[in-house]
Amino acid sequence: MRHRSRTAGGITGGALAGTLLASTLAMAPSAVATPALAAPQVTEIPPGAGTHGYPYDAVPTTASFPGAPTINLASYGYAEREFTMAGTTSIYRQSGPWSSSGRWGVSVAQSNVPYRTRLLVRYPTDPAKFNGTVPRSCPPGMPTSASRPRRAA
Repeated sequence: MRHRSRTAGGITGGALAGTLLASTLAMAPSAVATPALAAPQVTEIPPGAGTHGYPYDAVPTTASFPGAPTINLASYGYAEREFTMAGTTSIYRQSGPWSSSGRWGVSVAQSNVPYRTRLLVRYPTDPAKFNGTVPRSCPPGMPTSASRPRRAA
């Protein structure tokens, strides 16, 4: 199976780039100079690829059992596409005490660490209906920043 590699463009590329930039800026510590990293390689996974013929956690378009709910995204003006994203990043370590203020010192522990992740993107097919907000979600059971336990001061 061959996956197409491409430069992300259009509304999907904007959503991917916006999510990546917002995530990077939100997580990058302001007190540490981050090394310049190359842009990630984004590769579209063709529809119908994979063991089941659909992405994990995709909106169900056919019932998996009689009476199961389905959603026709196209009828609501949306599309769904799956991508992989790979590149290099830095791993940070704690530098000094961490308090409940959320202003924590960190330093680069290791740089140029390879990563690969999967993106499931849902977006309006009409670019005029895209308001610029890109929600980011985690799979069920994965901790988010709001559910992580806080360190004692």
